Formats: sequence, structure tokens, C-alpha cells
Amino acid sequence: MIKQYLFRLTRRRGLQRTLARRRLMVAATVVLASAGLATATTLAYATSCSVPAAPTAASATAGNSQASVTWTAPIPPSGCSITGYSVEALVGTTVASTTTFGTGTSETVTGLTNGTAYTFEVAAADTGGYGTYSTASNAVTPATVPGSPTAVVASAGNGQASVSWTAPASNGGSVITGYTVTSSPGGFTATVGGTSTSTTVTGLTNGTSYTFSVVATNAQGSSPSSAASNAVTPTSGIATVPDAPPAPTGSAGNGQVSLTWSAPASNGGASITSYTVETFQGTTVVQTGTSTSTSLTVSGLTNGTTYTFEVAATNSVGTGAYSPASGSVTPSAPAPSPSPSPSPPSNPVTTTTTSTTSTTSTTSTSTTTSTTSAPTSTSAPGSTTTTTSTTTTIAGTPPSIPGLPAAPPVSSSQGGADIPLNQGTLSALQQIIQAIPPAPVVSAVESSGGGVFVVDSSGDLFTGDGANYLGGISQLNPSLPAGGNNAVHLDAPIVGMILFNSSGSSYVAHSSGAVGGYYLVASDGGVFAFGSAPFFGSIGGHTLNKPVVGMAMAPGNAGYWEVASDGGVFTFGNIGFYGSLGNLTLDKPITGMAATPNGTGYWLVAADGGVFAFGSAPFYGSDGGYGLSGFTAITPTFDGRGYYLTNSNGQAYTFGDAHLFIQSRTLPSSRSGRRPRR
Repeated sequence: MIKQYLFRLTRRRGLQRTLARRRLMVAATVVLASAGLATATTLAYATSCSVPAAPTAASATAGNSQASVTWTAPIPPSGCSITGYSVEALVGTTVASTTTFGTGTSETVTGLTNGTAYTFEVAAADTGGYGTYSTASNAVTPATVPGSPTAVVASAGNGQASVSWTAPASNGGSVITGYTVTSSPGGFTATVGGTSTSTTVTGLTNGTSYTFSVVATNAQGSSPSSAASNAVTPTSGIATVPDAPPAPTGSAGNGQVSLTWSAPASNGGASITSYTVETFQGTTVVQTGTSTSTSLTVSGLTNGTTYTFEVAATNSVGTGAYSPASGSVTPSAPAPSPSPSPSPPSNPVTTTTTSTTSTTSTTSTSTTTSTTSAPTSTSAPGSTTTTTSTTTTIAGTPPSIPGLPAAPPVSSSQGGADIPLNQGTLSALQQIIQAIPPAPVVSAVESSGGGVFVVDSSGDLFTGDGANYLGGISQLNPSLPAGGNNAVHLDAPIVGMILFNSSGSSYVAHSSGAVGGYYLVASDGGVFAFGSAPFFGSIGGHTLNKPVVGMAMAPGNAGYWEVASDGGVFTFGNIGFYGSLGNLTLDKPITGMAATPNGTGYWLVAADGGVFAFGSAPFYGSDGGYGLSGFTAITPTFDGRGYYLTNSNGQAYTFGDAHLFIQSRTLPSSRSGRRPRR
């Protein structure tokens, strides 16, 4: 406490300060003694050491808002030691700050102002107090790097650009000695003195866009880089056509290719206004298109054909060179997949039905066009699918069938021939099947309203017992000898047939009510509608993983399903998708399907008699696992409380409430079987 008090009383400088300290120390001691605060020991302590001499060789080094100060310690009085130092920072002759330190001879004085010059004086202390201050150190000015330049602006020239900027708000306490301007891209630079705020960057490429940044430099180093300038494009004043773009990249689609590319390295000194795309088939240009961006979808291409593409850029001068050719791209139609959505796309599908009428002397063709809802499994929104179904009908006298009496003439309005039946033991189905040409029969359907329909794999349709013939795919031309060429050839064979009646319900093997139409389905998914049967679309013309083996119709004229041998299900019209087996590995292929009476579910049957139920369709059992084979159809009862499984040997198996009846129309060679209900 006494030492601190004495220190505050001894801040004078030079010899006068030293003498004053001595007088004050004695005076302070007297004051303390008179106040009863000093003892003999205190008095002895206060007068035991004289103050030390001044330190020497004070030296300073500037930093950022600080300075490092060093000095040489004085020799303390005999029997005394140095207890600390006081360092004064002076601006001119004014003490700006005073900092006390320990016994070290090198310290850092902080809190200084960058850009202000300082000198430093040091005084040593012992138990006798502080001695005189040293001679002033050298003058130093704390500083740091400058701030960043601002407001960088560029303007283009011929192979160069003029750049200007505003000096930093702070030079960091040290004079700015220079500026450096750098271009991007290219890294071209220009350097000027610290008093300049503009320069010209040369060596630039005409037609290339550049930006520029600036740094300021002082004795402490360089500032952070400024923000980039505006972009400019040097030009010679006489623009040229753009360079060639890099080769485009193509992505194949359905009848189209999506192209992308990059802009050319130089626009020729004028902005690019468009790009021209040439489509090559081999070395022949088959199509040319334009785009104002660096992408284009080229449509109207042929699936399965390989194309390449080249691109050229155009500016106000003209069109430059074409790019290198793209890689080869081959458009292709995607394979259809089952649709989980019951809602059809809003885009219409145009369906063309061509009817050809043949006589012995003339042939005429007429074409009609109708619009229906697109199939949910094959048409993507925004696309248009054209499906063509061709039916051939025979006018006049039907062809003579060996073994049967000649049929009476029919009018052309009937559009076909009903094969007359002999009286005897053979059923109507047997007689028709025996009478048709050698193409294999794929479906034999009997309507409960009367009449029998038989179709073979070529699409020939034969009727008997009063069935209403509404057309077939490829009836034999009666003007040709037996075994002559068919009038129409299919891409894929017919695999099934379902009847359509006036109530809108349909089953594979039987149908109630008056038959107003029917459908034939081919293994490629093509659907052919006859009579009043509405057409909802097909998957004909698409590549399938497995062939279509059958179809089923929903009630109320709402649509129909197709099924492939791998269990994939495809929906058409406004009907539900209730699941499929298309992503599973089956022991045996699927051979048929049937819908529930209310259209909210369906069954699939496999060749081994396995049954798979989807949606609301109940499972009543199956023949899977019994080592059987050759099952070709599943037929539900009218109320949906059971179903029949039929194999190629004519055997029928009943499940649920289905009952097996032996009727006169059953083929004599067929056998019926029945599994216990499970």
C-alpha cells in the first residue's frame, strides 16, 4: 500500500522527478508517521533503497494495432533489485498510454491506432520506487493490409478491357503502394501504383466473356480480392461467326432424341441468337431443327433406327461451323408395364378400323375414325397412339364346308356366314371345329342366348346354331380355291375371344343375353372389336416381355384387361388395376384370366391349374401342386361364387359353388374331373 501510494506521487520526469520522489518519500513517511500509520520498520523500508537508473537502448517494432518494445535493464542500487518496468507510448510529446510490466525486458504494447506514429520510453522500479525514464525509442507506425477495393467496373475493347475501381475505405495504416487487376478466365493481370484507380488489361481473346477483380497492396501485404466486375466481351469491332460448339449429347426416347450441348468457346464478338441442329442417318441429313437454347428434342424419328447429330451456332453475322457428331442414338418404344391407376389419360387415341368387302370381281375399302379413351398401360400423357384393326367379311354365298350341306345365300348386310348344322350325334361345336381349315382352334365360345362361335389362330371366325356373325380377321376369300391366301395377315396369332352382349357383361366360355359384339385378342396384345363391342385400346405394336394369352372384360362397358404369360396385367378403359404377377418367377406360365361379375377383381390361371386371385376376387381353391398340366381357361359362375378350370384334354374342375353338368354339346372325347372344394 505504501509502495503504491509512493508510486502515484513519483510520476515526474528527469532529475526533478527523482529529487521530488525523494522529498515526497520523506514527506509521505512523515505524514504516515504523524497519522500513526508508519512504524520504525516502515520508515526503514521506505528509505532503504534508492531508485534505479534509467533503462537504455529502447527499441520498437510496429505490428497491427500494437508494437513490440525492448530495452536494456539498468544496474540496480547495491542490495536492491529491479521489481518492474513502466512503458509510456508517446504521440509526439504526449503520453498516449502507460503500461506496467514485470521484470522482463521485452514487451508488447497493444491498443494502438494503425497509421499513428509512436515512440516509447521505459522506467525501472525497485523498492525505492521508479527511476527516470529512458531516452525515447525509434518511432514506429502500427499497420495492417488494406481493405478491399470496391465498385470495380469494366468496359470491353479490342483484345483488351478497361477496368476502374474505388480505393479501399482503409489503407490498413500503411500507404497503398499498388493495385493488381486479374481477369477471369485467363488470369491476365495488370499492375499500377498506389495512387491510380484504373488500368487496361491486355492480351484478351475477342469474343470471350471476362470479369475482373482488384487487390490493393501496402507494406504489410495485399488486401482480400474485390468483388468481380461486370462481364464484358472484347471485340475487334468486326464480329465473325461463332466457333463450333462441342459435340452434343443425345438421350433416346420413343420416336425422339433429347439433345444437350455447350455454347462455343467464342461467340465471334456478337451474341448467339440460335442454334441449328442437323439429324443424320448415316451420312444423310434427314431432319434440321433450331433452338434458342442449348437443348432440343428432335421428334418424328423412327424407332430402331440409329441417328447422329451436329450443332452450329448463329449470331448476327451468320452461322458458324458445325460441331463434331454426337454419339449414335437409337430411339425405341418403351415396353408397356401394368398401370396401377384406374384412370385413363385425358388424351384421346385415334383408332382406325378398315373394312374390306370382297366379291368375285371387285374389292373396295372404306376407312372410318373414332375416338376413345387411351389405354392406361400404353399411352403416356401427351402422346397419341394409333391402333389399326382389320376385319374381313364375306358377302354373298358362304364358302362350302366339306361334309356339310350347302348354306343358303345370306345378304351382305349380315356381314358373314352361319354354318348350317347336320342333325346327328355331333354337337354344334364339334361340327364347326371339324369343318374349319387346318389352322388351330384357339377359342370356342357358346352363348347362352343361342349360337356357337369358333375362332382359329389366323383370326378366321366361324358361327353355328344361329350365332350372329359380326366379322373376322382373315376369312378365306371365296373367289380363291380352298387353301388360298388370306386377305389379311396378322403380325401375331389370335389367342382368345370374349363375347360382348347388350348388358355389357362378358365371359370367356359363356355369355347371357343377346350377343352384340365380340373381341379377338392376339399374342402381341392387339385387340380387335366387332359389332357393338367398344374399343378401349391395345398394346399391339409394342415389345412385350412375354406374349399375351387372354383377356377379360369389366361389366358396364367400362373396359377390359389383358394378361401375359408371365402374369403381367394391362388395363384399358376406366377400370381398376388390382395387381399382377409380372415381377414374380412362376413355376408354370399363366394361360388365362377371368373377371368378377362386378368388375372389382380378377383371377389368373396357370398351366398347372394354379389360381391367383386379385382385388375382390375370392379364392376357392386350385389344382396347383397336383402334377396336372394343360389348363387353358378359368370361368367364373354368373354370381362369382365359384369358378371352373378347364384343361386342353377337355377336363373341367369345379371350385366354390360351381357345378359340373354333362350336356349333349360336350365333346365325346372330353372327360370331366372334380376336385374336392377347399
